Amino acid sequence: MRCEFRKYVTPVGPLEVCVNDCVYEPAEDTMAMIAAMNVLAEGGLVRPTTVVDVGSGTGILALAAAKLFNPSIVAAIDASPYAVEASAATLSALRGRAMTIQCDGLRCFRDSWDLALLNPPYLPSSRGELNVCSGWLEASWSENAGLGKMCEEVAKRSRAILILYSSLTTFDIDDCLNSYGFTRVSRLLNVRLFMESLMVELWARRPM
Repeated sequence: MRCEFRKYVTPVGPLEVCVNDCVYEPAEDTMAMIAAMNVLAEGGLVRPTTVVDVGSGTGILALAAAKLFNPSIVAAIDASPYAVEASAATLSALRGRAMTIQCDGLRCFRDSWDLALLNPPYLPSSRGELNVCSGWLEASWSENAGLGKMCEEVAKRSRAILILYSSLTTFDIDDCLNSYGFTRVSRLLNVRLFMESLMVELWARRPM
């Protein structure tokens, strides 16, 4: 499935990304993550040389990270083949500084990453019949897609994590990250959206 390039106005300026009908399009949570990355970059809280975007979708977070942190390598990882295709197109201009990989979490890697970007699925699953495309779309926002496994995979292979989660989630983010030796460094954003709040936090392995 081919993707279509679209330009999005973000907290770090316009970013051109490739989207298709089977990939979650950038939305309020995406912009909150980018705004938080901008705070990190301006404040010098982290200076990562390697960045991984887990569950990359269109690849917009990886693209923003490349712009803000100028890492030696930025990776976009997603289980969906449609997302990998979109991310690869989005990051194509970065050439040798970017990689896109189809993988469920970070199990494809042994090495650790300086900074992992995690905007995980957190909403209840729908109950309707799904086709192949809508099945991948649901996995991009449904908490039932395996938030616990994703949290554990990222915690095992990252030194710092920028994570977004919703007040609606039933998964205990604190318990997961604490159990892998992480501590909350800062809550960078708290965005109110209708009946929920979106929190973006920086976590790091103890000691910071």
